[in-house]
Amino acid sequence: MIYNKESRLSSINATNGDINFTNNSSSWHAGAILNAGGYLNLNATGGDIIFTGNLADHSSNCINNSTEYPKDPWRNHDFLGHVNFNAANGHSIILNDSMSGYQGTYVTKDGDGTLNLNADMNGYSPDLTINDGIIKLGANGTMFNPTKTTVNGGMFDFQNYEIQQTNLGALTLNSDMEVKLDIDLYSTTSKIDNFVANSVADGDKKFIIRAANLKMLSDPDVTSAVATVANNVIQNRVVIDDVSKFYNIQGSSHPWLLDYDSTTGQLSFTRVTLNIAVNSDISNKVYNMLKTEYATGDLGALGGKSLTINANNKLNNNRLIYTPPQPHCPTYNV
Repeated sequence: MIYNKESRLSSINATNGDINFTNNSSSWHAGAILNAGGYLNLNATGGDIIFTGNLADHSSNCINNSTEYPKDPWRNHDFLGHVNFNAANGHSIILNDSMSGYQGTYVTKDGDGTLNLNADMNGYSPDLTINDGIIKLGANGTMFNPTKTTVNGGMFDFQNYEIQQTNLGALTLNSDMEVKLDIDLYSTTSKIDNFVANSVADGDKKFIIRAANLKMLSDPDVTSAVATVANNVIQNRVVIDDVSKFYNIQGSSHPWLLDYDSTTGQLSFTRVTLNIAVNSDISNKVYNMLKTEYATGDLGALGGKSLTINANNKLNNNRLIYTPPQPHCPTYNV
């Protein structure tokens, strides 16, 4: 175990290959590293830094970010530990073991690379600052339970095939931030990864949801669903990019119409089909496509009615297909 006490600056640098902390154990509070009031930099700039199989008191633990320990009786204050995870582009710091520490100690994410959380971190409540890069949850990972979260850049990637809630504590958004989320529209409880905060500082920066950053865990045979993605504290600090368009979502064979209601924190999903079977007495119907790429759907029986296909559209196997580019919204007349 590495014991870092009150050091102003200690660094572990993966500059020319990976560094592995594997199967370390201690009867103290940390498996691999005890940062007792120190400043600890983990720099993955030329390789990855990986923690696996480390134990503290027989429990999973990679790092304990603590105060000065044991406390010096001559001091009237504690030194709070600082851990900086700095991963360069293309590199990762991978925590396959839980991280622990005193509430209010400091964790910072720097660099364009990824901090992978592949274990349960929910029992640790740091003061979290994200300056750049990605914080990603793995298959067995949960997010820290921070007292404070300051966002100066970066991305949250919560896609780990589980629907989870993340509490960001007292939130300060100094920069827009993209989020990657899992969706399970079959679920009778939470249908999407969601995040809450206890408070949010004034500002106009947003969490940004993009269709390309959504993953459908199952391809449901439903036509519509509503999922709560943010609580009332931050529901007006979430925005969906490119509102009211058709999207192909990873994991689904159907395009969906997405929309977000900032007054409720709910993201709505409407399954898109053309569904224009001509079986009414109306001889002419107009159907608008919202997406400027493509959409398909069963035409059904024309029933003797006429079919008009506008420019840049084609009929293929009884399906209307729009072919880009088209500067305006195409119209289908049936």
